[in-house]
Order: sequence, then structure tokens, then C-alpha cells
Amino acid sequence: MAEPAHRAYSKAEISILNAFGGRNIVAIGESGHGKSSLLNRLLSRAAAELKVFVESDNPESETKQTVGCPGYFCGDRSLRIVAIDTPGLNDSAGFDARNMEGMAEYLRGLSGGLHGLLLVVSALNPRFDANLQRVIRILLTGFPAGSFWSNVCVVFTKSFDTCIAAGQINTSTLRGQLTSQIRELARSNGAAASVNIETFFIDSRDYSSANTNRELALLKGWLAAKSPITKPVATPVVQTRTTESRRRDVASAPRFKGQWVGSWGHIFGVKKTVHAGTTVTWVEEVRDVITHTTAAGSNVSYGEWRQVASGTEDR
Repeated sequence: MAEPAHRAYSKAEISILNAFGGRNIVAIGESGHGKSSLLNRLLSRAAAELKVFVESDNPESETKQTVGCPGYFCGDRSLRIVAIDTPGLNDSAGFDARNMEGMAEYLRGLSGGLHGLLLVVSALNPRFDANLQRVIRILLTGFPAGSFWSNVCVVFTKSFDTCIAAGQINTSTLRGQLTSQIRELARSNGAAASVNIETFFIDSRDYSSANTNRELALLKGWLAAKSPITKPVATPVVQTRTTESRRRDVASAPRFKGQWVGSWGHIFGVKKTVHAGTTVTWVEEVRDVITHTTAAGSNVSYGEWRQVASGTEDR
């Protein structure tokens, strides 16, 4: 059987990826932090040149749905992988509950389970934000908790040699800060206190970097040693899909009016300016609220706030 073409495959084509039989790795993280560039690098230099996964430093995600591509780890045919890209978590177009469901459905469709969950964080802007934590919590409701954390690692992208050498990127500090936050999240969700999170520092676009090539070799070894997380113990079910709204002020400006001075001002045309109140600009926003329920419990997923109306009023 011919090998599948080097391109991104949608959920409807997932049987092609399952037939390939590689180790399944999924990358999640904020838009612009280098998820797609990393996965292209992990596939091969050809994938990076073809941009199998569309790359961008834009804070709005280029990846609009979960897609996967089969290949070999950095072109090494000794290790088959299926690299899976996901929408950026802070995409202003909305990484909402529907995106989360789409990603979960894609992962559930992988017959070989999940070998690696790569939390992608820019070394130049490292943060373990609320959106990333929310996605992890939802994934936890669908996979066996005992094996989940052993298959999670952090990849610090944009780990440029020049920045490391200049001290702009302190690998020890970043490793300590991020892993401690992840361990706290793990403990708060029932994991043992001894959760070990591996970290890797990679510049996806520098093929001559000794640091990056060393880290890629370590990541390959980590991935090759992993047993897959089995398919979800239960399918996350949408128990409720509701919408909540809010109205908030976004700007204000003082409002003034003219007032006659004393009882004679109108006779001589003398006015003074007095404060008459405030003109406020407001927006009305809505977001989706979805409750996922599994045998392991339930989790609430919130979409991004979307503006539906705006206006001004005098107060």
C-alpha cells in the first residue's frame, strides 16, 4: 500500500492516518507561539518547506480546525508519527466550545490512542494561561487520569541560540516556572504530587542549531518510549449548550453644557460651562457555555466573548 500524501488530513479522513499507524502527537498552545512550525519541523524539512501546517506569527490562528499529517520524526524512517495541529487558543475568531468539541472528536477517532500531548509555549513569551488550562481540564475528563500526565511535555519554541547565549532565555528558570504550574494543575485534578513533566527547547526554523538538534533527539527518545493513552474512557457529551451575555462600559467622556451666570446672565449673554454628566460607550457581548459530562465527571467550557451590539448613553 502506498504511503499517504504529505498533507493535512481532516477528521473525515482520519481512517487514512489510522492505517498509517504512527505515534500520535498533538500540539496545543496559543496562536503565534509556533505550534504549526514545530509540527512541520517534527515531520521533515520537506514538510517545513511545503508548510503542511500553515505557519504564522499572527496572534490570530492560521489553523481553523484540528488536522493531522502522517510522516517520520524529522524524516527518520525509524519512527512513524502522526502530527496533529489544533486551532490557537487565543484566536480572536474564537477558540470556543465548538473548537474544543472538534479537537476532542478528532482525538477520539485515533485508533492507536495518544502518545504525546505537546504543550507549546514561546520561550520569548512564556505563560500557562487560563485557556490552555481549560483545554487540559476538558481533555482530562475524557482520558484515564492515571496515564494522562506521563504523556504530557512542554516544548518551548522560538528558543533562539542567540537569545539563550545572551541570557534573554533562561532555560532553567523557564523549566522551573512552567513545570511547577503544570504540577499544581495536575494535583488540583487528582494527580499524584510526583508528576514529572519533561521540557524541550527548540528553534523550529534553524536546522544548524546544535542546541535544537540535541533537544529534538531527546524529544524523539521521549516519544519513542511512550505507551499510548488509551482511547477516552467516555465520550464527552454536550449536556447543555447555553449562552450568557454581559454589557460592559468600554469608554467614557465628561459631558458639559452652557449655563447662564446668575439672574442677569441671560440679559447680557454671559454663560459658564458646567459639568452635565458623562457620556458612556458600551458593548453587549455573548459567549457559549457548554457542559461536557463523562463517567469521570463534568466540565464547563466557555467560548470567547463575541460583540453583538454597541452604543452610547448619557449618565
